Amino acid sequence: MRTLRTPFLAVPAGGTRRGGYYPVSCFCFGLKVRDLLLEQPGFPNPRLRLSSCPDTGPVVEWGERPPMLWGDRSVTALGRFYGYSEAAIADFVQRHHTTPSSAISVPCSPTAL
Repeated sequence: MRTLRTPFLAVPAGGTRRGGYYPVSCFCFGLKVRDLLLEQPGFPNPRLRLSSCPDTGPVVEWGERPPMLWGDRSVTALGRFYGYSEAAIADFVQRHHTTPSSAISVPCSPTAL
């Protein structure tokens, strides 16, 4: 897909990947992206919504709703939701591990895994 001359990859749900998302700069682009995905296999229930990150624009999601982030276990659940391997998830959690006394440092973007 290409918006504002920038190509992006929209990965279909399937196999271990239960859903996906595509960031857009405004709702008008989001409606176009959603409409394009309606016609494609692997993109069930495409929908437009506000991002859960305050500094991010709207997103087009498809498939199941992703799990909410809340600590390392949620990062693992989110990685599994997007179809990442157990090795990739473990590597990410190890690199971004925080101690109980420190703030949780988890990137807002699901694709940061």
